Amino acid sequence: MSCNLDNLTVMVNWLARQKLDRNWNTEYFRKATRILPYSRIYFPVSGYGTVEHKGRIYKLVPGRILLVPAFAEVKCFCPDRLEKYWLHFNAGFGKNSPDIFALNGNCICLPVSDPDFLAGLFDRLIEISVKTEPVRQFEFNTGIRLLLARFLDQISLTESGSMLPVFTRLLFYIDEHLDQDLSLKTLAAYAGICPSHLSHQFHEKMGRRLFEYITIHRIYKAMFLLREKQHSISEIADLTGFSSLPVFSKSFRRHTGYSPLEFRKYFISMPAAVDIPSSFHDPECMIRAKVRHDSRLTPGIRQTERAVSPPGGGVFST
Repeated sequence: MSCNLDNLTVMVNWLARQKLDRNWNTEYFRKATRILPYSRIYFPVSGYGTVEHKGRIYKLVPGRILLVPAFAEVKCFCPDRLEKYWLHFNAGFGKNSPDIFALNGNCICLPVSDPDFLAGLFDRLIEISVKTEPVRQFEFNTGIRLLLARFLDQISLTESGSMLPVFTRLLFYIDEHLDQDLSLKTLAAYAGICPSHLSHQFHEKMGRRLFEYITIHRIYKAMFLLREKQHSISEIADLTGFSSLPVFSKSFRRHTGYSPLEFRKYFISMPAAVDIPSSFHDPECMIRAKVRHDSRLTPGIRQTERAVSPPGGGVFST
């Protein structure tokens, strides 16, 4: 059974054009902060950079466009300068569904035969992404669909392809039960396969261990709950499935470099559009954004042209 693209839901988390320098290098970041819950599109317009994933190096050069799947552990590098458009998003068949590019699990690098058109499309998307008029939102949705179409051609959306139904169901289950017991035995029973086979297949398919995936999901959910300020830190520990407040605090600090309380204090006065997970590429950006209210969320950015997050949380259906 193939998926109906009319039901594709996309959440755009961040959209920008940036000038980067040699400080854009993930070797400077903690390992945990190299992993984002968003799929990313990089479209270089000048300069040079690289992205390494699963031992393969992808060149960021004009005339190429690269998609990095959500939760991929990558190494990014710029030897001198790089100017690029970039987009953080999730795409799935339902608001809380697994990201289809994460399920595919591989970077997709394509030649660009229409660079002027693509640059114009990015510029227009940046311009209208903050508009709330229905016609402009329709235009934005259409533009995002047009941008993603070239990548959707490269992945299988059928049961016979690489996106196995067992993983789709399993990731749905994990997303909906982060506050509950997600032991290997529980997940294997849900998936209907033996625990050792599930563990091996998940690592092979997703490129990371099952419980690393679960922990990262829990940490990102905690980030947004802390930002919303509707729950106490103890309640958030329960809502994200940690066995105790000390375990939650220790895991949160290990992945972000901050305690939950420190995180909440830093983000409480930041602009609503600040993309929390992206900012953890550079912890100092929290202080910069808090003081300057600018959009420089990653190291080495000399200029950002209207880095934006769409109104209403950036959720739309295409």
